[in-house]
Amino acid sequence: RTDVLATLLFLLALLGYARWREDGKAWALAGSLGAFFLALAAKEVAVTLPVLLALYDWLVARRAAAGTKGAIARLALRLAPYMAVIALYIVTRMVALGALVESDPGVWGSLLTRCLTTVKIVAAYAWLTLLPFPANAHYVIVPIGTPPPLAWWGAAAWLAALLVGTAWAVLRRPVWGFCSLWFWVTLIPSVGVNLLPLPTAVMAERFLYLPSVGFCLLAGAALGRALGATEWGAAKQARPAPALAVAALLLAYAGLTQWRNEPWQDHYHLYLHMVDSSPDSDLPHVNLALVQLPRGEIAVCNRSPPLCQA
Repeated sequence: RTDVLATLLFLLALLGYARWREDGKAWALAGSLGAFFLALAAKEVAVTLPVLLALYDWLVARRAAAGTKGAIARLALRLAPYMAVIALYIVTRMVALGALVESDPGVWGSLLTRCLTTVKIVAAYAWLTLLPFPANAHYVIVPIGTPPPLAWWGAAAWLAALLVGTAWAVLRRPVWGFCSLWFWVTLIPSVGVNLLPLPTAVMAERFLYLPSVGFCLLAGAALGRALGATEWGAAKQARPAPALAVAALLLAYAGLTQWRNEPWQDHYHLYLHMVDSSPDSDLPHVNLALVQLPRGEIAVCNRSPPLCQA
Protein backbone atom coordinates (compact mmCIF):
# COMPACT_ATOMS: atom_id res chain seq x y z
CA ARG A 1 0.00 0.00 0.00
CA THR A 2 2.89 2.37 0.60
CA ASP A 3 3.91 2.22 -3.06
CA VAL A 4 0.35 2.88 -4.23
CA LEU A 5 -0.06 5.80 -1.83
CA ALA A 6 3.33 7.28 -2.72
CA THR A 7 2.50 7.05 -6.44
CA LEU A 8 -0.83 8.83 -5.98
CA LEU A 9 0.69 11.63 -3.91
CA PHE A 10 3.65 11.90 -6.31
CA LEU A 11 1.26 12.46 -9.21
CA LEU A 12 -0.71 15.06 -7.24
CA ALA A 13 2.53 16.91 -6.47
CA LEU A 14 3.53 16.88 -10.14
CA LEU A 15 0.11 18.10 -11.29
CA GLY A 16 0.20 20.87 -8.69
CA TYR A 17 3.61 21.99 -9.95
CA ALA A 18 2.41 21.98 -13.55
CA ARG A 19 -0.64 24.06 -12.57
CA TRP A 20 1.57 26.50 -10.69
CA ARG A 21 3.86 26.84 -13.71
CA GLU A 22 0.84 27.61 -15.91
CA ASP A 23 -1.00 30.25 -13.88
CA GLY A 24 1.26 31.04 -10.91
CA LYS A 25 -1.40 30.22 -8.30
CA ALA A 26 0.13 29.99 -4.84
CA TRP A 27 -2.41 27.38 -3.72
CA ALA A 28 -1.21 25.03 -6.46
CA LEU A 29 2.38 25.28 -5.23
CA ALA A 30 1.30 24.80 -1.60
CA GLY A 31 -0.74 21.74 -2.54
CA SER A 32 2.17 20.34 -4.53
CA LEU A 33 4.59 20.77 -1.64
CA GLY A 34 2.14 19.22 0.82
CA ALA A 35 1.54 16.24 -1.44
CA PHE A 36 5.30 15.85 -1.89
CA PHE A 37 5.91 15.68 1.85
CA LEU A 38 3.14 13.09 2.28
CA ALA A 39 4.54 11.10 -0.65
CA LEU A 40 7.95 11.03 1.05
CA ALA A 41 6.30 9.91 4.28
CA ALA A 42 4.62 7.08 2.40
CA LYS A 43 7.72 5.85 0.52
CA GLU A 44 11.19 7.30 0.05
CA VAL A 45 11.09 6.73 -3.72
CA ALA A 46 9.21 10.04 -3.93
CA VAL A 47 12.56 11.80 -3.42
CA THR A 48 12.96 11.62 -7.21
CA LEU A 49 10.21 14.23 -7.73
CA PRO A 50 12.55 17.27 -8.06
CA VAL A 51 14.42 15.48 -10.86
CA LEU A 52 11.13 14.80 -12.67
CA LEU A 53 10.10 18.44 -12.23
CA ALA A 54 13.36 19.60 -13.79
CA LEU A 55 12.86 17.20 -16.70
CA TYR A 56 9.28 18.42 -17.05
CA ASP A 57 10.46 22.01 -17.39
CA TRP A 58 13.16 21.04 -19.84
CA LEU A 59 11.37 18.52 -22.07
CA VAL A 60 7.64 19.24 -21.72
CA ALA A 61 7.15 22.88 -20.77
CA ARG A 62 10.25 23.95 -22.76
CA ARG A 63 9.92 27.58 -21.66
CA ALA A 64 13.64 28.29 -21.54
CA ALA A 65 16.70 27.04 -23.33
CA ALA A 66 18.22 24.18 -21.40
CA GLY A 67 21.74 24.68 -20.16
CA THR A 68 21.80 28.48 -20.07
CA LYS A 69 22.83 30.10 -16.82
CA GLY A 70 19.60 32.05 -16.54
CA ALA A 71 17.45 28.96 -17.10
CA ILE A 72 19.43 26.93 -14.56
CA ALA A 73 19.17 29.70 -11.97
CA ARG A 74 15.40 30.03 -12.45
CA LEU A 75 14.97 26.27 -12.27
CA ALA A 76 16.98 26.09 -9.06
CA LEU A 77 14.78 28.81 -7.57
CA ARG A 78 11.61 26.93 -8.50
CA LEU A 79 12.92 23.68 -7.04
CA ALA A 80 14.22 25.24 -3.82
CA PRO A 81 10.91 24.73 -1.94
CA TYR A 82 10.95 21.04 -2.86
CA MET A 83 14.50 20.66 -1.58
CA ALA A 84 13.33 22.32 1.65
CA VAL A 85 10.59 19.69 1.90
CA ILE A 86 13.22 16.95 1.54
CA ALA A 87 15.25 18.57 4.35
CA LEU A 88 12.12 18.73 6.53
CA TYR A 89 11.43 15.06 5.83
CA ILE A 90 14.99 14.06 6.74
CA VAL A 91 14.74 15.92 10.05
CA THR A 92 11.36 14.34 10.76
CA ARG A 93 12.69 10.88 10.00
CA MET A 94 15.75 11.40 12.17
CA VAL A 95 13.58 12.51 15.09
CA ALA A 96 11.15 9.61 14.65
CA LEU A 97 13.61 6.79 13.94
CA GLY A 98 16.94 8.11 15.19
CA ALA A 99 18.68 7.42 11.85
CA LEU A 100 18.11 7.61 8.13
CA VAL A 101 18.77 3.91 7.57
CA GLU A 102 19.22 0.86 9.74
CA SER A 103 22.80 -0.22 10.23
CA ASP A 104 23.56 -3.79 9.22
CA PRO A 105 27.06 -5.09 8.54
CA GLY A 106 25.88 -8.02 6.41
CA VAL A 107 26.64 -7.93 2.68
CA TRP A 108 25.10 -10.36 0.19
CA GLY A 109 27.90 -10.10 -2.36
CA SER A 110 30.97 -8.24 -3.56
CA LEU A 111 30.57 -4.89 -5.31
CA LEU A 112 31.11 -6.53 -8.72
CA THR A 113 28.51 -9.19 -7.94
CA ARG A 114 26.05 -6.56 -6.79
CA CYS A 115 26.60 -4.52 -9.95
CA LEU A 116 26.16 -7.50 -12.29
CA THR A 117 23.07 -8.67 -10.44
CA THR A 118 21.56 -5.19 -10.43
CA VAL A 119 21.94 -4.97 -14.21
CA LYS A 120 19.91 -8.16 -14.57
CA ILE A 121 17.28 -6.90 -12.09
CA VAL A 122 16.87 -3.61 -13.99
CA ALA A 123 16.47 -5.51 -17.27
CA ALA A 124 13.88 -7.76 -15.62
CA TYR A 125 11.97 -4.72 -14.36
CA ALA A 126 11.89 -3.25 -17.87
CA TRP A 127 10.62 -6.53 -19.32
CA LEU A 128 7.92 -6.89 -16.65
CA THR A 129 6.73 -3.37 -17.38
CA LEU A 130 6.33 -4.15 -21.06
CA LEU A 131 5.01 -7.69 -20.62
CA PRO A 132 4.01 -8.51 -17.02
CA PHE A 133 4.41 -12.24 -17.46
CA PRO A 134 5.35 -14.38 -15.69
CA ALA A 135 4.54 -12.48 -12.51
CA ASN A 136 5.87 -13.48 -9.11
CA ALA A 137 4.90 -12.25 -5.65
CA HIS A 138 8.21 -13.40 -4.16
CA TYR A 139 11.36 -13.15 -6.28
CA VAL A 140 14.46 -15.10 -5.32
CA ILE A 141 17.55 -13.25 -6.53
CA VAL A 142 20.41 -15.44 -7.72
CA PRO A 143 23.67 -13.43 -7.56
CA ILE A 144 25.54 -13.11 -10.85
CA GLY A 145 29.17 -14.17 -10.62
CA THR A 146 32.07 -13.87 -13.03
CA PRO A 147 32.15 -14.62 -15.83
CA PRO A 148 28.47 -13.71 -16.32
CA PRO A 149 26.32 -16.38 -17.98
CA LEU A 150 24.89 -16.00 -21.47
CA ALA A 151 21.48 -14.98 -20.08
CA TRP A 152 23.09 -12.00 -18.37
CA TRP A 153 24.56 -10.76 -21.64
CA GLY A 154 21.12 -11.00 -23.23
CA ALA A 155 19.64 -8.95 -20.38
CA ALA A 156 22.44 -6.39 -20.69
CA ALA A 157 21.86 -6.08 -24.45
CA TRP A 158 18.12 -5.58 -23.86
CA LEU A 159 18.85 -2.90 -21.28
CA ALA A 160 21.37 -1.16 -23.55
CA ALA A 161 18.85 -1.06 -26.40
CA LEU A 162 16.26 0.56 -24.14
CA LEU A 163 18.74 3.18 -22.95
CA VAL A 164 19.70 4.00 -26.54
CA GLY A 165 16.00 4.36 -27.35
CA THR A 166 15.60 6.70 -24.39
CA ALA A 167 18.48 8.87 -25.58
CA TRP A 168 16.96 9.03 -29.07
CA ALA A 169 13.59 10.04 -27.63
CA VAL A 170 15.13 12.81 -25.52
CA LEU A 171 16.82 14.28 -28.60
CA ARG A 172 14.06 13.76 -31.18
CA ARG A 173 10.78 13.44 -29.26
CA PRO A 174 11.13 15.42 -26.00
CA VAL A 175 7.76 14.41 -24.55
CA TRP A 176 8.50 10.75 -25.25
CA GLY A 177 11.92 11.30 -23.73
CA PHE A 178 10.32 12.68 -20.57
CA CYS A 179 8.10 9.60 -20.29
CA SER A 180 11.07 7.28 -20.80
CA LEU A 181 13.22 9.12 -18.28
CA TRP A 182 10.34 8.98 -15.80
CA PHE A 183 10.69 5.20 -15.78
CA TRP A 184 14.46 5.16 -15.25
CA VAL A 185 14.64 8.01 -12.73
CA THR A 186 11.88 6.70 -10.46
CA LEU A 187 13.31 3.19 -10.65
CA ILE A 188 16.75 4.28 -9.39
CA PRO A 189 15.94 4.16 -5.63
CA SER A 190 14.46 0.67 -5.86
CA VAL A 191 17.42 -0.80 -7.74
CA GLY A 192 20.05 1.39 -6.12
CA VAL A 193 19.57 -0.32 -2.76
CA ASN A 194 20.99 -3.48 -4.30
CA LEU A 195 24.30 -1.70 -4.81
CA LEU A 196 24.56 -0.87 -1.12
CA PRO A 197 26.26 -3.19 1.39
CA LEU A 198 23.04 -4.74 2.65
CA PRO A 199 22.31 -8.35 3.69
CA THR A 200 19.94 -9.27 0.84
CA ALA A 201 19.10 -8.34 -2.72
CA VAL A 202 15.60 -6.99 -3.26
CA MET A 203 13.20 -7.22 -6.19
CA ALA A 204 9.44 -6.75 -6.06
CA GLU A 205 6.75 -5.91 -8.58
CA ARG A 206 5.32 -3.18 -6.35
CA PHE A 207 8.49 -1.16 -6.99
CA LEU A 208 7.23 -0.71 -10.56
CA TYR A 209 4.04 1.16 -9.62
CA LEU A 210 5.57 4.63 -9.87
CA PRO A 211 7.97 3.90 -12.78
CA SER A 212 5.15 2.28 -14.78
CA VAL A 213 3.39 5.66 -14.96
CA GLY A 214 6.10 6.81 -17.36
CA PHE A 215 5.57 3.70 -19.49
CA CYS A 216 1.80 4.25 -19.54
CA LEU A 217 2.25 7.87 -20.64
CA LEU A 218 4.69 6.78 -23.33
CA ALA A 219 2.36 4.03 -24.54
CA GLY A 220 -0.56 6.45 -24.65
CA ALA A 221 1.43 9.02 -26.63
CA ALA A 222 2.69 6.42 -29.10
CA LEU A 223 -0.70 4.76 -29.56
CA GLY A 224 -2.43 8.12 -29.91
CA ARG A 225 -0.02 9.07 -32.67
CA ALA A 226 -0.63 5.75 -34.41
CA LEU A 227 -4.43 6.01 -34.20
CA GLY A 228 -4.53 9.50 -35.66
CA ALA A 229 -6.92 12.32 -34.76
CA THR A 230 -9.64 11.15 -32.37
CA GLU A 231 -12.00 12.89 -29.98
CA TRP A 232 -13.95 11.69 -26.96
CA GLY A 233 -17.66 11.47 -27.76
CA ALA A 234 -17.12 11.92 -31.48
CA ALA A 235 -17.58 9.23 -34.10
CA LYS A 236 -14.33 9.84 -35.96
CA GLN A 237 -12.81 7.02 -37.92
CA ALA A 238 -9.56 5.73 -36.45
CA ARG A 239 -6.95 4.04 -38.60
CA PRO A 240 -8.04 0.39 -38.87
CA ALA A 241 -4.74 -1.43 -38.36
CA PRO A 242 -3.58 0.57 -35.31
CA ALA A 243 -7.10 0.42 -33.85
CA LEU A 244 -7.10 -3.37 -34.07
CA ALA A 245 -3.62 -3.49 -32.56
CA VAL A 246 -4.74 -1.29 -29.65
CA ALA A 247 -7.82 -3.46 -29.09
CA ALA A 248 -5.67 -6.59 -29.06
CA LEU A 249 -3.24 -4.98 -26.63
CA LEU A 250 -6.06 -3.95 -24.28
CA LEU A 251 -7.53 -7.46 -24.36
CA ALA A 252 -4.12 -8.98 -23.67
CA TYR A 253 -3.50 -6.69 -20.70
CA ALA A 254 -7.02 -7.32 -19.41
CA GLY A 255 -6.37 -11.06 -19.57
CA LEU A 256 -3.07 -10.68 -17.76
CA THR A 257 -4.78 -8.56 -15.09
CA GLN A 258 -7.45 -11.19 -14.54
CA TRP A 259 -4.81 -13.92 -14.38
CA ARG A 260 -2.74 -11.89 -11.93
CA ASN A 261 -5.71 -11.24 -9.65
CA GLU A 262 -6.38 -14.92 -9.08
CA PRO A 263 -3.56 -15.60 -6.57
CA TRP A 264 -4.46 -12.48 -4.58
CA GLN A 265 -7.98 -13.58 -3.63
CA ASP A 266 -6.75 -14.79 -0.23
CA HIS A 267 -3.61 -15.83 1.66
CA TYR A 268 -4.01 -19.49 0.79
CA HIS A 269 -4.00 -18.99 -2.98
CA LEU A 270 -1.26 -16.36 -2.73
CA TYR A 271 1.15 -18.65 -0.88
CA LEU A 272 0.31 -21.56 -3.19
CA HIS A 273 1.29 -19.34 -6.11
CA MET A 274 4.46 -18.21 -4.32
CA VAL A 275 5.47 -21.84 -3.72
CA ASP A 276 4.91 -22.64 -7.40
CA SER A 277 6.84 -19.56 -8.54
CA SER A 278 9.72 -19.79 -6.05
CA PRO A 279 9.87 -23.41 -4.88
CA ASP A 280 13.46 -23.10 -3.58
CA SER A 281 12.64 -20.29 -1.14
CA ASP A 282 11.77 -21.05 2.48
CA LEU A 283 9.42 -18.12 3.07
CA PRO A 284 6.57 -19.22 0.74
CA HIS A 285 6.60 -22.73 2.25
CA VAL A 286 6.51 -21.40 5.81
CA ASN A 287 3.68 -18.99 5.03
CA LEU A 288 1.69 -21.70 3.27
CA ALA A 289 2.20 -24.06 6.18
CA LEU A 290 0.92 -21.45 8.64
CA VAL A 291 -2.25 -21.16 6.56
CA GLN A 292 -2.65 -24.91 6.04
CA LEU A 293 -2.12 -25.88 9.67
CA PRO A 294 -5.49 -24.59 10.98
CA ARG A 295 -7.17 -26.10 7.91
CA GLY A 296 -5.84 -29.56 8.78
CA GLU A 297 -4.13 -29.88 5.38
CA ILE A 298 -0.63 -30.81 6.51
CA ALA A 299 0.78 -33.69 8.54
CA VAL A 300 1.29 -32.95 12.23
CA CYS A 301 3.89 -34.91 14.21
CA ASN A 302 3.47 -34.83 17.97
CA ARG A 303 5.34 -37.87 19.28
CA SER A 304 8.86 -39.24 19.33
CA PRO A 305 9.37 -41.38 17.33
CA PRO A 306 7.16 -39.34 15.03
CA LEU A 307 3.59 -40.49 14.70
CA CYS A 308 2.02 -38.29 12.08
CA GLN A 309 -1.60 -37.75 11.27
CA ALA A 310 -3.10 -35.87 8.36
